[in-house]
Amino acid sequence: MQTCFALLTLLALTLLELWIGNFGLSVPLVGCGIFYFSINGSWRQAVWLAALFGLLLDFNFGRMFFWTPWFLLLVVGFAWLWRKYQTVRPLLINLVPGALISVVMLAIPFGWRWARNHWAAETGIDLLALLVFAALATALWLPINILVFDLFCAQLALPRYLESGMRSDRRER
Repeated sequence: MQTCFALLTLLALTLLELWIGNFGLSVPLVGCGIFYFSINGSWRQAVWLAALFGLLLDFNFGRMFFWTPWFLLLVVGFAWLWRKYQTVRPLLINLVPGALISVVMLAIPFGWRWARNHWAAETGIDLLALLVFAALATALWLPINILVFDLFCAQLALPRYLESGMRSDRRER
């Protein structure tokens, strides 16, 4: 049931990210979903979800090089470290990983785009503004994402994110 919930919610986040991408904005909502399921579920399952939905995003955006699965795998590793060394409660502490998800997923592609434009200052300023916007958007999105997904998990009798730090199985799964 948890796998079905993860697939459906990540599919919804993929569609939302594609819709936002049509406006020229890069907001890694799928990265927030992968972070949620990496902490709330098995990191092994999150690796496969990251590969699947990363490829799905890259195919739909028409990218020549498939970077998104690799960056989503970095998000899985970051989530594992966050769970191991940091608490998941209170909810506002999750603003930090929300902002870092954007930096992890967008800094290198934006740097690549800037290099392709011969390091033009205007392009660099535009890309930096997009990166700051994406970091702020995902910093605000991740706590909302956690609240909404935890409400669904409570209704479906699935483990919840905000209780993952209190479970006795905090060891590596």
